[in-house]
Amino acid sequence: MWIELEMVLSSYKPLSLEKGMWFVQKLHHGTIKETIELFELDRVPQDQEQFIQQNGYPVEVKIINSNGEIVVLPHEIGWWDEGEHTDEFRDITLKDISFIISECDGMIDLLIDDYSGEVVIEEDKVVLRVPGYEEHVEEEEEYEEEIDAPMCSNCNGTGEGMWDGSTCKVCNGEGIDQVWKQDYKDKYFDHD
Repeated sequence: MWIELEMVLSSYKPLSLEKGMWFVQKLHHGTIKETIELFELDRVPQDQEQFIQQNGYPVEVKIINSNGEIVVLPHEIGWWDEGEHTDEFRDITLKDISFIISECDGMIDLLIDDYSGEVVIEEDKVVLRVPGYEEHVEEEEEYEEEIDAPMCSNCNGTGEGMWDGSTCKVCNGEGIDQVWKQDYKDKYFDHD
C-alpha cells in the first residue's frame, strides 16, 4: 500500500564541498508556481566560498510526515516506481526530485507493507512514486473512454473546414460525429 508524505529539501553547512553534493540550481518565480531544479556537484570548485555565495549551501532530501517527523533519511532515498507498465524500480534522479518538489508541492507516495505497516526497504532504499498514481490512471482511463467517440467523416476529426481558419460545418469544429453525439449526449456530454 502507498501513503502520501512530504519530500523536503534541507540545506546544511559542510566542512568543505565534495563531489556529488546537491544544490538548488534555479528558482523561478512564475505567475503560478515556483520551479526548483537541482544539480549535482561534478567537481569541487577552487573557490568554494564564492561558489557557496552564488549557489548557497548543499541540500539533502528527507521525507517527513504531517507532524514534521523524519520518516525517510537522505541515504534511504531511493527507488522510483514508474507504474504498472514495468515491474522494475529504478534509481530516483534529481529530475524526479525536482519534479516532486516543484510540480507536486513536495508530496510523494511511499511504499508501505500491507500487513506490517512498515516502510518497504529494498537494498537499503525506500520505494517512491508520483502521489495519487491510481487517481491519475483512473482519470486517464475515463478520458480514453470519452474520446472513443467516432470522428466526423467530413473533416476526419480535425474540426477544420475547407479553408484556413474555418471550422467544419458538419460538426461545428468539434471533430465528433454529430449523430453519435446526439444518441449518447446524456452519457458523454454535459446537459445544456
